[in-house]
Order: sequence, then C-alpha cells, then structure tokens
Amino acid sequence: MDSILHWYALFLVIAGSWFTLLSISNAVFFRLSRRRARKIDGPKISVLIPARNEEKRIRPTLEAILRQDYGNYEVIVIDDNSTDGTWDVIQEFVRIDGRLRAIKGACLPEGWNGKPYAMCQLAEQADGELLVFLDADIMPQTDFLSWVADRMDRHGADSLSAYARHMAKSIKEYIFFPVLYMVNMTFLPFWLIKLTKLSLFSHAIGQLMVFRRSAY
Repeated sequence: MDSILHWYALFLVIAGSWFTLLSISNAVFFRLSRRRARKIDGPKISVLIPARNEEKRIRPTLEAILRQDYGNYEVIVIDDNSTDGTWDVIQEFVRIDGRLRAIKGACLPEGWNGKPYAMCQLAEQADGELLVFLDADIMPQTDFLSWVADRMDRHGADSLSAYARHMAKSIKEYIFFPVLYMVNMTFLPFWLIKLTKLSLFSHAIGQLMVFRRSAY
C-alpha cells in the first residue's frame, strides 16, 4: 500500500509541475503575442462577417470595424437567411460607408453546415489578400486590423486566430469561459503551434480566424 501511495504522490507532483510550467509558459506566450504593433498600411484585408439573426448585436460590431486605423480594407457581411431585421441594420451601414458590402445568403445545400457555407460565400466575394472571418458579436478596437496585418507579416503566417475578451452576462458564462480557457492553457502548449505543423497542436477560435488567400 505504501508503495502505491508513493507512486501516486510522485505522479501528482510530476503532473502538477508539468501543468503549472505549461500554464506559465502559455501565459508568457500570450503576453508577448498581445503586444501592440501598428501597421496602418499593407495588403488589402477583407473583413468577412457571417450574420444570422444578429439584429440586436451586429450594430456595435459594424461601428467598430468601420473605425479601423488600417487604411486598406473592405467589409462584407452576409445575411445568412435571418428571420429578424438583420438585413435592414446592415443596409443602414451600407448607405453610410462605401467600404461595406452586403450579400444575401443562398439556401443551405445538402451536406453543409450553416456557418461554413456562409464563410465560403463570403470568401468568393472577397478581394483582399488577407481574409478575416469575424463573428457578428465581436467589437474590435481601432488597431485590430493593424495588429492582424503586423502579426501575419511578422510571423510569416498563413493563418491566425485569437481569443476574444468575453463580457459575461450570466453566472453560467462567468463559470464557463474561465473553465474553457483554463483547460486550453493547461493542456495545449500554444508556443508549439508556431514550431510544428502537426495537427495535434493546431487550435483556432471560431470567433476570429484569419487566412492568407493563397493558403485558404
């Protein structure tokens, strides 16, 4: 029994040390990756926003994305067969700013899921070298596209993703989001994503995904 307890305790120490070191290394990696950098001009960026029944949430997103300090970009929003007033809200912004275009989503073909098909339609309409897929409830800061262009160039990356800062509105969300991030930080060495092409270390957040057109 003492031998079993000894090995069990040793396992806990090793596992605890590993997860602690991994969490610290990930925290440092994110802190360094979050450093602000300004690249106010460069390749054309297409901001592609799929929207389905986002009438009550999309307005702040469009206001924020049209205030970017990056000069060379367009915004395309697809109304993915909404049943509310999403299309009307989008049209308000189309009339105000010529950088924004709106398209109506086609009916979902057999074998497709809704969001991937909406993203596919958006990509077909895009002119940019960098494709930035952004959820309709994200409110980017003014240097968001500058940050994207700088990071893609600095790292020579073909794709990029990032965590959004969530504004929890319920007890469930206050619990869910920290637990989700804790699991990711504890089990996945994010700094290995840059160093290896193994799919085992691939990770992306669906709220924000960036692709170089040639890779997409």
